[in-house]
Amino acid sequence: MTIEFYTVLAKIIDFQLAAQSITAKKSEAIKDGLLDGIRTNLAGHSIYFKNTVGKDKSAARYSAICAEFNGSNHSELMTKYEIGHNWLLTILKRGGGYEKLIG
Repeated sequence: MTIEFYTVLAKIIDFQLAAQSITAKKSEAIKDGLLDGIRTNLAGHSIYFKNTVGKDKSAARYSAICAEFNGSNHSELMTKYEIGHNWLLTILKRGGGYEKLIG
């Protein structure tokens, strides 16, 4: 699905300006200026938006896995969290649960 970047951006700008109680006439001028500036400065460039929402969920999930790991419940955790053995080991190494595995 392709979404027109400027259409989405215009809606976001409209929403933010309305939340600030900016008048419709002033809002249009601000929005047009912002969009023109973006088109002028970013024309022809690719834009990447990093997903930061999933990162918080992943951190909580990885913490839960490390907390639940008791040194011998690999299979249960892999099934519960739908992950493979190598990914489980990676999570445990990063999250400090690896000591239970080796120690």
